[in-house]
Amino acid sequence: MCYLREFRTFVAVYEERSFTGAALRMNATQSGISQQIKKIEQVVGIRLFDRGTRAVKPTVQGEQYYMHCLRFLREYDETVSDLQGQPGMASASSISIGVVPWLSRCILPPILARFAAYPDITLNIEEAGAEVLETRLREGHLSLIVTENDVYSSDTISEGEVSQCVLVTGRHERSTSRDILPAELTTRNLILPPKGNPLRAVADRMFAEYGVSPAKSIEINSISAAVNLAAQSSWSAFVPVVALVAETATIDCVVDRIIGGPSVGVVVRTRRISLTPTEQIVREHLMAELTRFALNTHLISQSHSCASDAGAVTRRQPQGRSRAGDAMIERYLELP
Repeated sequence: MCYLREFRTFVAVYEERSFTGAALRMNATQSGISQQIKKIEQVVGIRLFDRGTRAVKPTVQGEQYYMHCLRFLREYDETVSDLQGQPGMASASSISIGVVPWLSRCILPPILARFAAYPDITLNIEEAGAEVLETRLREGHLSLIVTENDVYSSDTISEGEVSQCVLVTGRHERSTSRDILPAELTTRNLILPPKGNPLRAVADRMFAEYGVSPAKSIEINSISAAVNLAAQSSWSAFVPVVALVAETATIDCVVDRIIGGPSVGVVVRTRRISLTPTEQIVREHLMAELTRFALNTHLISQSHSCASDAGAVTRRQPQGRSRAGDAMIERYLELP
């Protein structure tokens, strides 16, 4: 018979798709996690995971077992809450949320407006880069985070949306967007996120896969700053296309799609497997906004891809704008 911790271990492996990731989450060793999964499979008499070289994937039976584990753990946590005299909303009236800056300006305003109807819930919001938020979540300082996520190395995309990665360039360079081959990246000057950012991991893997590298590159941590700088210069920013939903009202750009190019996840991650009622409410609102946000992406992408379209952004900037943007780039490169 499996113990409570073994159920939580199974869920951790399922959600992380990795024994290493599950070990970090459960504060255990990788070998210990592996042994616990083997024990569960021996008890139920069914193989629950396919173990590959890059990821651990659940079998069909593993998917079903996961749903039963979630239901059991949720019922257990609710029972403990009731016994402690903390039913319902009183069990978690203060929630700490971490959001990457470029997403916070899009999804938080409508959520904060809705939470005016929940006077007993206090939202504590922290803005930081993805790597910082991941650490804060793992250490227990945050209950939920909304961040970019490398879909290649994690399955948490099941809790969010996928966004194609594109190149954003100022419309003064040319009037329409194009589909480009990866080989063309060798002729482009790219604005990239710094090392450690999930989006940078996606870009670096693309460069390695196609054996290419940009003509020049600089690193900027802020997607908003990267997009706006690209719109004023001859450089191109490598960003998730959903980032343009936040910037569409303030930039004048074209969006180039990379043929066979990568995607990045935009996800909600949680600290615990079984959430309190309050955390469930917050998570549902975050997920609803991410979904609405992602649905708008296609329209935004279309509006930038065809200058002759009636709905496209057709504002033309002065010729000096490119030179001013390039001067900004040069000053950035000269910084120590």
